[in-house]
Amino acid sequence: MGYHVLLSYTHYWSSEPDLSVEIVASTMTKSRFQALLSNLQVNNEANATENDKLWKLRPLIDRLNLNFGKLYNANQCQNIDESMILFKGRSTLKQYCPMKPIKRRYQLWVRADTRGYISKFCVYQGKGTKLYGRFPATFGLGESVVVSLCHDIFQKGHKIFFDNFSPPFHCCPF
Repeated sequence: MGYHVLLSYTHYWSSEPDLSVEIVASTMTKSRFQALLSNLQVNNEANATENDKLWKLRPLIDRLNLNFGKLYNANQCQNIDESMILFKGRSTLKQYCPMKPIKRRYQLWVRADTRGYISKFCVYQGKGTKLYGRFPATFGLGESVVVSLCHDIFQKGHKIFFDNFSPPFHCCPF
């Protein structure tokens, strides 16, 4: 939980002095936390789609992307790049890249400002990655990512920087 990582979430309520975290134990009982965790759901199964592996989290991801832009006034210079999240569990979204420093990971594309604040992000799901909007068939993955992450700031005087996506300039003047 956060920056204080233990082997199991039950250790936060342990009676052992070297495992317990008083602020967690005093805030909520372990049984209450387990009840909330078992009933937490952000999407209805009727909204499931075959090509979106993140359909259960899609409303949360969309809400985060909406609020990231609303609650913070990002500066004029924006950067698009990939971000990796270390992950060693089982998941169809996990990538294995043996030549990278983070070998097992989730990959995200993010649009961030010069201070590092993320204004919008998209989780990579393989070839079937759900991006915001529809794109011409001539667009490759890099072009689609840039347009998807920047469609709400085009024509507003922002400077967009990207490195390894290298989309041709025909996608930029939208």
